[in-house]
Amino acid sequence: MKKVWVKIFLILMLMWIFIAIFTFFWTRISWNIHHNIPFWDIDYSQLFSKDYLIFSFKMIALYTVLMFVTVYLVHRLSKKKNWR
Repeated sequence: MKKVWVKIFLILMLMWIFIAIFTFFWTRISWNIHHNIPFWDIDYSQLFSKDYLIFSFKMIALYTVLMFVTVYLVHRLSKKKNWR
């Protein structure tokens, strides 16, 4: 049982790292689209602007909450299925 939870935890941590990196760059593209700027025209001088960082951290927080909800649901499912 312990090995199963370690594997689940490692997979979720790798997913979180990937999602955090992906979100940081995807929010830059969606930010450009939202402000009617061509998505390929990334202004790197504005990459760490306050508004963009707030937007990016909100997206990362959303994915983090979704990850913990997934962990909770997997935990409940494991109790119902008796994976122990």
